[in-house]
Amino acid sequence: MIINGTDISTFGGKVIDKSISPNRVNNSLNWDAINPQLLESKFDYKEVSITLLINAESEEDAISKISKLSEMFRLGAEIKFKDISYYLKCFILSKPDVTRLNHRNQYQVIFDCESEFGYKQGFKTIQGKNTTTLELVNEGNYPTPVGITLVPKSSSANLYVNGFIKNFTLTNVKAGDTLGVDGVSGEVSCNGLANINNFWGWNLPMIQAGNVTIKTNVPCDITVVYKERY
Repeated sequence: MIINGTDISTFGGKVIDKSISPNRVNNSLNWDAINPQLLESKFDYKEVSITLLINAESEEDAISKISKLSEMFRLGAEIKFKDISYYLKCFILSKPDVTRLNHRNQYQVIFDCESEFGYKQGFKTIQGKNTTTLELVNEGNYPTPVGITLVPKSSSANLYVNGFIKNFTLTNVKAGDTLGVDGVSGEVSCNGLANINNFWGWNLPMIQAGNVTIKTNVPCDITVVYKERY
C-alpha cells in the first residue's frame, strides 16, 4: 500500500486486510403519491477499513509510527492499494484500533475511514477546434465534475452548452473570448476574470459515466478536463 506517495513498508507495515464498500446512496422520495416518486438521488461516502501489521523496534517506535499514520489519515491520506488501479482519499473517523500481538513489538492497527470516490491520477483532456460537438468518454462508473473552456468563433447573446447532467448558458459572449466554467472549484471566468453573472444554470458541469456528447449552438474551440471517479 502507498500512502501519500510513501510505501507502507517505510513504517514497518503491511496490509493484512482491507474492506472497501460501494458509495452509499441517499435518495429523497415523495411518499404522498400512490407510487413513490424519486425527487433527488445523491452519492455519499465509501466506508474503507484498513488493517495493518506494524513491526516496531520498541513500544516507543510503534507509538511514533502509528501516530504519524494517524495524522496522515486525519488530514486526508491518498491511498493506493497494489491490487486496485485507482486511488482513494481517506479520512479517519476516530482513533485507530491498536492491538499488541506479542512481546516482539508487532501491532495490529485498524483504520476505519471514509472516502468520497476512487480516482486515477492525472486528468483526462479532450479538445475540439471550431466545432459545435465534442465526443468524450467517462470510463469511471460515477458521474464526475468537469472543467470546460470555450472560445466562441462568433459573438452571441446566448451560448448554450448541452450534454451535462445539468446544462448551462453563458450570456453576452464575444468572439475570441476565453470562457471557463470549473465544475470542481465553482469558478466561472472570462479571459481570466471572474464572470459569474453571465452564467445561467442550476448546477456546475458534471458528466454521467459512459459516452457523452457536448454540444454548443455556436462554433467554439472546446477543451474539457475531468478526472474519472470509481
